Amino acid sequence: MKKVLFCAIAASLLVACSSTPPNSAEQTPAASKEMSTAASAPASDAAPINPLTDPSNILSKRSIYFGYNRYVVSEQYRPLIQAHAAYLREHPGANVTLEGSADTRGNSKYNLVLGRRRAEVIRKMMLASGVADSQIAIGVGKEEPQSAGHAKATLAQERRTDIRYDGE
Repeated sequence: MKKVLFCAIAASLLVACSSTPPNSAEQTPAASKEMSTAASAPASDAAPINPLTDPSNILSKRSIYFGYNRYVVSEQYRPLIQAHAAYLREHPGANVTLEGSADTRGNSKYNLVLGRRRAEVIRKMMLASGVADSQIAIGVGKEEPQSAGHAKATLAQERRTDIRYDGE
């Protein structure tokens, strides 16, 4: 009996303390304009979020991976490249270096050529998207692998082009 009484009192307190959200149709146009302006304006003491470092932004992703002995960009990476191209178009002072890499299975000379081809295909995609040629440099990835080991997954991580923004 005490449990039932306690539950009834708790439920009535919750109902009494609840409120209904205001009806948006009852707001005046001026009030809704003030609310939308306040919501869109950042707080004066908050620093703007850098899209290049915000983990929830596609621009924080910087690596495009390739198949073994390939330099064709797969469909899954096209939106990433297009997003970086759009950022570069909107920020003409920003510059990138595209660093192509290969896994350790080929000889050094072959891997350097393959890495360059991987970077070059991404450069061409960015140029076709309207990025200025002066904003893009081609670099060489490290000859030493990022990861140790010869497992397929480890080798796959080495077959990539990294997008590096100058000043980062």
